Amino acid sequence: MKKRFVSIILAVVLTCSIFSGCSIHKAQETPVAVSVLLGNHACSKRINVTSPFVQEAVSRAVSTYGYVSIIAVDGDPNIIASGNCDIPNQYKNADPQKLAADTTARTLALLDGLDEVYADSPEVDTLEALRLAVRSLNEAPSGSEKMIVVLDSGVCTTGLCDFHNNIMSADAVAVADALEELQAIPDLTNTRVIWLHLGEVEAPQETLSPRQLNKLRSIWEEIVKRGGGVFEYKDVPAPEEEQNNNLPVVTPIDMEKEVPVTFDPVNITRSDNLFEEPQFLREEQVRFVADSDVLVDPEGAEGVLAPIAEYMQEHEDFRLLLVGTTAGDDAGDYSIALSNSRAKRIKTVLVSRGVSEDRIDTIGMGGKDPWHIYNVGTSGELAAQNRKVVLLDAASDQAKELMETSPF
Repeated sequence: MKKRFVSIILAVVLTCSIFSGCSIHKAQETPVAVSVLLGNHACSKRINVTSPFVQEAVSRAVSTYGYVSIIAVDGDPNIIASGNCDIPNQYKNADPQKLAADTTARTLALLDGLDEVYADSPEVDTLEALRLAVRSLNEAPSGSEKMIVVLDSGVCTTGLCDFHNNIMSADAVAVADALEELQAIPDLTNTRVIWLHLGEVEAPQETLSPRQLNKLRSIWEEIVKRGGGVFEYKDVPAPEEEQNNNLPVVTPIDMEKEVPVTFDPVNITRSDNLFEEPQFLREEQVRFVADSDVLVDPEGAEGVLAPIAEYMQEHEDFRLLLVGTTAGDDAGDYSIALSNSRAKRIKTVLVSRGVSEDRIDTIGMGGKDPWHIYNVGTSGELAAQNRKVVLLDAASDQAKELMETSPF
């Protein structure tokens, strides 16, 4: 009900600008069409609708007889208000000072209305909101300069770009490739996408690390670029006031925890632990014949694994866990057995290079490992990333947890 009321108010503001001549209009300029995406939803910080970037975009649209649309970003994005900003010709030569004052008033009225647009539907689908913005801008005057101003964390929890599917662990180009294959990339040709509050999340969503923020930014930048648009990230602080507590639920994304930087107070040296983080042997490094544990290039695999064998020979107390995985989302007996067999094949190569057999454990997880990218099928770049053998320190908490739950 509140969203409907706000949409009426915003529509009235747009209509008033059409009939009262209350903006600085510059007929000689190219019309500017702006779509503002508002992510006032749970698990994110409050958005700054009074940012100069928002104000300038809306003001330019009004002053050039352009177009404005307002879109709520939630699990089911929708257009709150939209309209052209043209006026009858008799108003176009009004006193410039009056038009300037009215432009400011109308801009502030619109911004005030934006602050009241909240999510109605559970979850977040920013990609669909971008697609809806593109469709709304098709209503703009012909030849308009197009802009989309996004005020949202960009952490999607539903739709074709659902970050629950471990998308944060995938390469940005591969993510865009998969979306392009699904014909889900918005047509952003000649469109500026100005993004505010990217990655700014709130509890219960875990805060993103600097590396995760950069990864999130690279994913959205690649999606925008793939659609023919220009991506502009703006680091704008969120308002100090807290987010509305009565918003529909947004399911948090599990983010891989970052290991804090630590130093030995006596001997400050860089750690030589090769396995502080899981290491991935992906398909382009170690390839197996389809549906088997036979290596396509045994000599190439030995070259890849040689440094691992040398490391283990130099660190005699180190134990290794090999986790085999498969493409597809299946974790049935066949997939688990195949992935475990492939992990054992890697173990065989390491043993052949002088590593003691009892220092290497293996398990298979099929398509249900912690790093798995879901809903990408068995072909394509993202699926290829799911065909891997993961190397972990067997003494790590993550390795112990995986071994406890493994059927082998």
